[in-house]
Amino acid sequence: PFSRTSNLNAYGGEYYDKVSPTGALIASTGTLRNPGIQIIRTDGSGFLTITPTPYTGAIQIEDWHPNEQKILFIMSNDIYVADLNTQSVTNLTNDSSSQRYSADWSPDGSKILYRQVSGYRLMDPDGSNKLAIPTITTATTPKWSPDSLKVAQISSTALRVYTVATNATSSYTISGISSSTANQFEWTSNTQLVFLGKISTRDHLFTINSDNTSKVQK
Repeated sequence: PFSRTSNLNAYGGEYYDKVSPTGALIASTGTLRNPGIQIIRTDGSGFLTITPTPYTGAIQIEDWHPNEQKILFIMSNDIYVADLNTQSVTNLTNDSSSQRYSADWSPDGSKILYRQVSGYRLMDPDGSNKLAIPTITTATTPKWSPDSLKVAQISSTALRVYTVATNATSSYTISGISSSTANQFEWTSNTQLVFLGKISTRDHLFTINSDNTSKVQK
């Protein structure tokens, strides 16, 4: 469905550019003259415009689906998904009364993690089975494990690990550090995380298992 263009910038938007997982595509918000989502091939070989109907306000592009065929975005406090194959747009939340700030696909594309005023929630790709995540706060950004089975959050000296299958969060105190550096952590495997933590006033690199065992200072 792509048209050809020789100029990547000719159809680009102004805000919220997102590069696809393989780096082959860029999603950009449109301009007032060309509202919607502009999908641009990074080699300059074409572009595609998807415009929501109705178009109700500024678009905030959130995340590419792992297969690069769908895009999550926020418009007027609702979360939408745009399908590149059908060029259709679906409202997944359909309740603009609650402000929403972010939306992320799980690594396997089976779930969507999103944040609204009341906290973090999960839903299926079609917007069904919405579920609040217990004790995951909005203080720092949670991150998916590579296998899409867990969501972790590190805040101050605490580690929180939410398990999707049981809808339960385990909270652990990370002993031996004075504080952690907010959002400076990543999953290194399905069971292990690496994070920055302070001992006194100096940052150190730690690895920790998701059950809070085997913490190692680097």
